[in-house]
Amino acid sequence: MFSSLRDRFGTAGLIVAVIALIAALAGTAIAALPGLNPKQKKEVTKIAKKFAGKPGAPGPAGPEGPAGPAGANGKDGANGKDGANGKDGAVGPQGPKGDPGDPWTVGGTLPSKATLTGSWTMGNFAAGGGNFSNPQLISIPFALPLEEELDAAHVHFINAAGKELVLNEFAEIEEKVPTDCGAGLVPEGTAADPGAGPGHLCVYLGFSLNLGVGQGFPKIYPAATGLGPTGASTAGAALALHLLGANAKATGTWAVTAP
Repeated sequence: MFSSLRDRFGTAGLIVAVIALIAALAGTAIAALPGLNPKQKKEVTKIAKKFAGKPGAPGPAGPEGPAGPAGANGKDGANGKDGANGKDGAVGPQGPKGDPGDPWTVGGTLPSKATLTGSWTMGNFAAGGGNFSNPQLISIPFALPLEEELDAAHVHFINAAGKELVLNEFAEIEEKVPTDCGAGLVPEGTAADPGAGPGHLCVYLGFSLNLGVGQGFPKIYPAATGLGPTGASTAGAALALHLLGANAKATGTWAVTAP
């Protein structure tokens, strides 16, 4: 084979051809080798292809290189469009009934069966010669108003002995056992522990001096109307007492219960 090559390329050309063949087998570009004319390059290429082996298997992968520096943060994306409003949900079931509100709120009235209590006092220190035919009026205000007024059958005066004073058919004062201000109540109402039945006002006498009973007194009038038909207004009442002389005194308590 070398004799044939020497005949084609000559001794110098053979050397160049061998170098070219080695270069081709090593993967070096043949065009980069000097000294070969185009025909010789063609011949060398043909020989290289004839004797070149198949490509070897890929070598093993090299070790992983160090991690590169972190890239810069990208720009914030544009805000998305607002979604459509959802439909209103169904109305929920009604909740349980709440606890009763505080009855002392502004504009409130005394709750049913609730009771208000208070005290009253009276004193007249005129030194004799006074006009004692006129009644002495004592205010009985309700801290919380009633929903409705009380008529004469629902206001009561209880004396110190625990008896209710009422007018008989002859306009005379009589005593009777109370049914709406003591005996009919549990516990029974007294001047020391006043009570009243539902829908009633009970006024209790605790102590008195020079206090007269007669001429239709004592009486309980509505605070809103003064000396008129007996009873009590929604805001309170006025107790009218008959005095017998100077230095008249009296103290007591009261209770009113809403119907």
